[in-house]
Amino acid sequence: MNEATANISWLPFDPRDWEQLTPAFGRLRSMVGAYGSKLIANNRAAAFFDRCVHKERLELALVAPDLTSYRLFDDAERQKLTIRVPLNYEEGCSIEPYHEGHWYVRRSDLEKLTAIPVTPVARAEAELVPARIPPAEPASVPPAESPRVEPGRDVDAADAPVQGTQVKPGGPQLPSAAPERTIAADVGDQAGAVIAATETATAAKRKRRRKKKAQEKIVEAAKKIWPPDGIVPPPPRPPNNAHAIEHVAWAMRFLRITDPGKLVGLRGKKLQKLVCNTVGPNFWCDQRTVLRGKKRADSI
Repeated sequence: MNEATANISWLPFDPRDWEQLTPAFGRLRSMVGAYGSKLIANNRAAAFFDRCVHKERLELALVAPDLTSYRLFDDAERQKLTIRVPLNYEEGCSIEPYHEGHWYVRRSDLEKLTAIPVTPVARAEAELVPARIPPAEPASVPPAESPRVEPGRDVDAADAPVQGTQVKPGGPQLPSAAPERTIAADVGDQAGAVIAATETATAAKRKRRRKKKAQEKIVEAAKKIWPPDGIVPPPPRPPNNAHAIEHVAWAMRFLRITDPGKLVGLRGKKLQKLVCNTVGPNFWCDQRTVLRGKKRADSI
């Protein structure tokens, strides 16, 4: 805990009420930025995340390193909080400005933002589904009526078959409606096949259009980030009173631009010594700070 949060009231932490920052961002990203490249999807989801935090729709909490207590932020502090997302967000998201501890999101706020509301129209359609199913026809055959015999007509003439009916030996006489039902079923199947083919072609055309727009956005973003002369300037040095992680992140970015060959295969104490010497002769930090600074440099 740093000096800025020493006088802040800390509350008991219950993990059932909170969601870790990175999984919470992943849920929002799957809803807001599911399409396009990773860079565009991350930027779109990060902008939505910050907007929800600033407008009190999503509450952030800073949990102590021992996971026993947490603190909240007032409106003025909340406006300064922004999320930093690496290209692969699953590696770990962070919040700026830096605070010692772990970041969590209130679970109830996250559920409200990611839940899909049911509109009255959809609810009414769901209720009408059983009513649209036609009742099943009874399997039993109604008894045949006894033939009427007109006066002066032979009794055996009443048993003659009527035109348009089928006569089965030993069974009742029924109308022949099977051919009409078969024709109607064939027409319905053909119409369904045409509609399905049209929807498939429309979906493919929309997918190609979205892919082309995403590629154009990537090109525009690259033009803004990459200088026209092709020479990347070294990053600005952080102030002297900045946190050690900021200095380590600057040293990693500086070495990657000016002399990337020095970082090849380095780890542990050798990487720690190179980073500390790059920052300055009077600078020193432990290996854990070096790893955290390297992770921060990857997310910038």
